[in-house]
Amino acid sequence: MREAGVRERFLVGSLCDVVNPRTALTECKDLSGVVVDSRNMKNVRRFCSALRVLPSCTYVTSLSLGVAKRLFHRKVVNGLIAQYIASTMILRELTLTVPIPSIMWDPVFCGESALVRALSLNKSIRRLHIEGINFNESEAQVLCETLQSTRTLCYFYHHRDPWLSTTSLLQKLSPNFSSNYTILGLKGPTLQDANHDGFIVDDVVHRNVSLVARAAHFVTGTRHRYLAAAAELVKFNPGLVESVQKLSSINEDEVLSRIKSSLKSFSELDDFMCLAGVVKYGVSCHRRDDAQKHLVDIGRDCWLIIRQFLRVGDILDEP
Repeated sequence: MREAGVRERFLVGSLCDVVNPRTALTECKDLSGVVVDSRNMKNVRRFCSALRVLPSCTYVTSLSLGVAKRLFHRKVVNGLIAQYIASTMILRELTLTVPIPSIMWDPVFCGESALVRALSLNKSIRRLHIEGINFNESEAQVLCETLQSTRTLCYFYHHRDPWLSTTSLLQKLSPNFSSNYTILGLKGPTLQDANHDGFIVDDVVHRNVSLVARAAHFVTGTRHRYLAAAAELVKFNPGLVESVQKLSSINEDEVLSRIKSSLKSFSELDDFMCLAGVVKYGVSCHRRDDAQKHLVDIGRDCWLIIRQFLRVGDILDEP
């Protein structure tokens, strides 16, 4: 597989009960996506052993964790999961599944605060799928603040019956969610309903998706003020990197370099004003009778300071 260059296309389709998870995880360094499910391990110690070794698996970028309900509420198991999530700098995708019991939902067993705090500390996960965990009010608030301020998490999916925690999350998220330019996908059982908060959140997500699409075209060479304005808003969005990769078929480092150079291309006064449609070729000013300075006289350093607070989108169209 190494010689043929097909390591990323290789998939082990069926799950099995590994006798020594520590050895399996540390020696199989070509596996970037791993499924660790306690329901497929006859011995709980094996599951805990796998959790303990995960932080050293710096090649694992996608992880699916399946945790039996009876184990999830054990401090040892919950603590190991939270510790890994909070510390990993490599993981890009995480699916956490806690099977919903057949008995009626009991608010005593709402989500875990340790898990929510760990998610708030994580700076690498881009796709997060949580199933079977309900969040109480305080946990929903922490999760809301995480989603609001994140610059790495692009996709969040939460499924739980009943859907009380998702409804609460939307209510907390909707008032200030318009300031988020990172989330590109957010799904839960109530998002499909005619819910006012759900509509607000959904509109922001659609806006972000559109901005990333426009920004990607600017980075790949289409010079237009509306595309440049979008690029300034989502320049740190990991989804922009993925979109440019799809359009250009280049690696992540090259994409990051191209994003940086495309934004730098209109940092100077003349370049900015031309792209914004203020002037056609460059900025020039008539001499003032009072000898006061014009914009062109302030110097490059002063302009670059102003430029930190001025975006292409701030320049309005002519009436």
